Amino acid sequence: MTGKETIRAMLRGQKPERLAWAPCIDPYTQSGLPEELRRLDIFALQHHFGSDMFRGGCAYGERLDASVRHTQQTLAGGRVLDVYATPRGELREVHTFVPESPYIPFPTEHLIKTFADLDLYVDLVERTEIVPDDTRLREAIAAYPGAMVTSSLCDTPLPELMTKLIGTDTFVYMHQEDPGRMRRAMEVMQAKHRKQVATSVRSPAELFICYENTNTASFGVRWINEYELPWLDEYADLVHGAGRHLLVHMCGRIQRVVPRIAHGRFDGIIDVAPPPTGDCDIPAAVEALAAQGKLLGGGIECNTFTLTDPEAFARRTAALVASIAGRTNFLLGSGDAVPQGTSEANLLRAAAIAKSTPMPGRR
Repeated sequence: MTGKETIRAMLRGQKPERLAWAPCIDPYTQSGLPEELRRLDIFALQHHFGSDMFRGGCAYGERLDASVRHTQQTLAGGRVLDVYATPRGELREVHTFVPESPYIPFPTEHLIKTFADLDLYVDLVERTEIVPDDTRLREAIAAYPGAMVTSSLCDTPLPELMTKLIGTDTFVYMHQEDPGRMRRAMEVMQAKHRKQVATSVRSPAELFICYENTNTASFGVRWINEYELPWLDEYADLVHGAGRHLLVHMCGRIQRVVPRIAHGRFDGIIDVAPPPTGDCDIPAAVEALAAQGKLLGGGIECNTFTLTDPEAFARRTAALVASIAGRTNFLLGSGDAVPQGTSEANLLRAAAIAKSTPMPGRR
């Protein structure tokens, strides 16, 4: 079985021949690798490490209407300023690149600071058109026919607002002051997100990943149940309606919501992390999701990936695989993205472990 065939079988509830290898390898991972690997295209890099599942594809883009003027300016200290001028006012945000994350900037001035900003942002969302943009995705699918090349979906409005657009503290204060106003804004955002999903499923991708970063430590159990999971179910309905599959990237602390996750309408979760990055009991969660016909991927903790002794890394990874006891709904991978500083040797060793681990009943 190829990597694509292995994952396709798992998604269909069939028994694959071997364990799947599905790490989250991204530019953050790549930034800590030797120079010859840093020069590779992200899909070629994942091929080098034997991944059965490729990340980095996307099938949609966004276009602001003619009434909005967007400008971007590079500032000192790795900062990038974006300004959105609309007929109703102006919004600005600053992202900052740091040496530890040279490809993924951090928000250091959030776009939304007040309710007035929130109203402007809702207006901005309503002036945004979703357009097909799957050229690179199609090229990757054609170039790597043996891999399951996935397409990314936007996270739901809760994490997008809380962690990217407003910031946790301000989000909590604003929600406490006027929860109805916050929900109405998120519903406008969710309408745009449904358009993103509907556009994406017209691409050739078979499998979509929503990079949700679910975390009870930041989102809270109540808001995950109230907002996040029902909206993910909406994504799943759209994806399934097109005959495709949906996994959700849940890299944070999720142990308290695993039973509810298991009953979600999406096909499983991926990049799941044990302590200390997350808090998930991986074998128990695999069992809980298996009972509902769902997949779980991840399990190798970030600190394990950065071990300097490849044999120690191999022992820990083999112990993780043994703890799953051959469950056919588990994909070996990373708890969150593979961290900067992970060695080439460790990634190749994990791939070898997965590809030499047969499923029960197969030789």
